[in-house]
Amino acid sequence: MKNAYYTIISNTRIADGVFRLSLEGPVAGVRPGQFVNVALDRHYLRRPFGVSDWSGGVSDVNGVGRLSLVYKVVGEGTAEMSRLSSGGRLELLSFLGNGFDLSMCRDRTLVVGGGLGVSPLLGLVKQLRGEGKAVTAVLGFNTAADVILADEMQEAGAEVFVATMDGSRGMKGLVTDCIGGLLPWTSVNGPALSGDNQVLLQAKPWDVFYCCGPMVMM
Repeated sequence: MKNAYYTIISNTRIADGVFRLSLEGPVAGVRPGQFVNVALDRHYLRRPFGVSDWSGGVSDVNGVGRLSLVYKVVGEGTAEMSRLSSGGRLELLSFLGNGFDLSMCRDRTLVVGGGLGVSPLLGLVKQLRGEGKAVTAVLGFNTAADVILADEMQEAGAEVFVATMDGSRGMKGLVTDCIGGLLPWTSVNGPALSGDNQVLLQAKPWDVFYCCGPMVMM
């Protein structure tokens, strides 16, 4: 846990009411799934945000690099954040939480995200791909206007599937519907069966899955 000031590089809208805040500052030691607490002027309580992505920090003696936070405007604090401009500074308490355990994945992993919960999964996907793991990402949103970071995950080398409730992008339905459609079925002879008597077994093509999103989705 470390308290430090970060310089604002950019603060751009990437979806309906959703912004990506790019910052420059200490990034050494950050792990996928960790979060930071952001201090805002005129607001007593810090706001927690998951680290979406980061880069650099290895060659710099102070571990300085760039990290991005993805947030949605839902109240006064996030509304104030949306008005922040490049060149300004923010005080962050970082890096908090245990993050994801990457040792769980041997070769293939499934990453499942819902809504803003997709944000901290981008850094996870990049880390896994950097280790040579095969990644399938299934991302769920309400509409096409809400889709975030799907293109970035695909650029990182993940196989990406999008599900929207209204069918305006990708598959219509829930992430669970999409995952069910991806699972292969294999016809095999049962141990006590012969001839035409066969059973269908649903294969498990992934070692492990990581997820982040609404509780009902998880």
